[in-house]
Formats: sequence, C-alpha cells, structure tokens
Amino acid sequence: MKALIITVITSLTLSVSAKEEFKLIEDSDQCLTAREYITAYRYLTEKKEFGIKKDQAQKIADKVSLGCTGSSQRFINVLNALIKLGISANTAVPYALNFTKKSDNYTEAFIDVFKKSYDPKYLNLDIQSSLKNALRLSKDYSGNLENALNDFENLVEFCLDDETMKMPIAECGALATKVAGFGEKFEDPIAKPFIELLKFLQEEDKGPKVNKSDALKIAVKVIPYGSKAVENYIRLYKFSTSKKGLGYTASQALPLSLKLAQRSLPPAKRVK
Repeated sequence: MKALIITVITSLTLSVSAKEEFKLIEDSDQCLTAREYITAYRYLTEKKEFGIKKDQAQKIADKVSLGCTGSSQRFINVLNALIKLGISANTAVPYALNFTKKSDNYTEAFIDVFKKSYDPKYLNLDIQSSLKNALRLSKDYSGNLENALNDFENLVEFCLDDETMKMPIAECGALATKVAGFGEKFEDPIAKPFIELLKFLQEEDKGPKVNKSDALKIAVKVIPYGSKAVENYIRLYKFSTSKKGLGYTASQALPLSLKLAQRSLPPAKRVK
C-alpha cells in the first residue's frame, strides 16, 4: 500500500482535465490574485469528498491568494498528496497553506523529503514523523534547499548503511533531519564533514576511538558551527595528543577540541 502511495506522490500532478481547468501561468511581475482565489475556491468546492463548505472554502481561498502567482497550484499539490495518504482535508489544509507564499522549490523539497521519509524502501517512517522531517527541510528551512536535500540523503544513506553506524530507522531519520537543518546557516553542505568527524572519532588511529554513542554526541555538538568546526576539532585533537604538541591524553584533549571547534564562527555570530 505504501509503495502505491509513494508512486502517487512522485507523480504529484493533477489529472489531464484538471490540468486544463486549473492551468496556471507564471507571471513574476504581478500577482494574479483573482485567479489564485478562484482556482482554490473552485477546487475545494468541486471536490465534494473533501467535505469543505462554501464559506470555509472562501476563507481558505482568501489565504491562498496571499501567496501571489502560482499559490493555488502549490496549495493543490500538497493538499492532494496528503489527502491521498488518508489525511482528512481539514487536517491537510493547514499544511498545504504553508507553501502558498513560498517558491515552487519549497513545495518540491517538502514532497521530496516526505517521500524519502515515508517510502518503505527508504526510511519507512510513519506519517507524522515524515511530515515533521519534510516541514523542517522545506518551509522551516532558511538556507539553500539543494544543500538540505543533499545533506539529508547523504546522512540517511550513511547512518543506515555504514558498517560502524547501522542505526535504527527512526533514529537515522531524526539525526539526518537534525543535522541537515544545521546547514541552513552555511553556504556549503555539511553532511560530508559531519561524517568525516564521526569516522575520525571512531576509526582513525590518531583519533580517540570512542564508541558510536559518544561519537554522535560529540559530532552533534560540533557540526552546528560548520565544516570549519570539524577541521578545527580534528586539528586541535591531533595537536593536543601529539608529543610535539600538548601531550594530552584523550580525556584531556576531547573537551579542549570541542571548545575550540565551537569558536569556529566569527565572534559576531557566536552564541553568548
């Protein structure tokens, strides 16, 4: 059943007749607010199975029109996806309204992350967890959406498949979403440096060789400060434990390395 639903989400488009009826033409210079209002209103009232009354449809259409040109199509796409999953129209409408004022990229990101979270061949999470992941890396993400998707995919692949990780699916999904979310502050993706740090902490000869649980705790404290924080952490740890450096033990080097890594942001951007 889930596989069928994912197929539907992947091809999130209206039927041929609906496409013709609700065809949208992009206009970047002005907002076609009347068209967006009418499109949303007609769609909601003609879909009798939604159980949405006309006065309620008017209120929803009014909110949709605030999103300017293309807002009704974004609203309809997300609404359709959620309803096909068995979510009631009244529950799905607030989720769909989240994307009326966003660009199409946000709608696509929402659908992509949701699909990967819910897909039985990927994370196979429940609907609520999938929605949470999708919203965090689309509507609630303020950075580069392409980075968010790439980081999410790379992290999921790593924590599910890497021999040293092999995390439970739910934990993997939560970690991937959390770490990918940290990347919104930076221009470059952060999944690879995060993975690099985990491998250093667990596997490298010059690393501390900590267990998986401790490595995750450390890496999650370092990565919010960016890829340079990973570089600084590793460099400082190696210096601290070197005989030509500080000559510290691992237990002495670990807190010092974390402290220096968390100074990787410019002073004005550091949390006091």
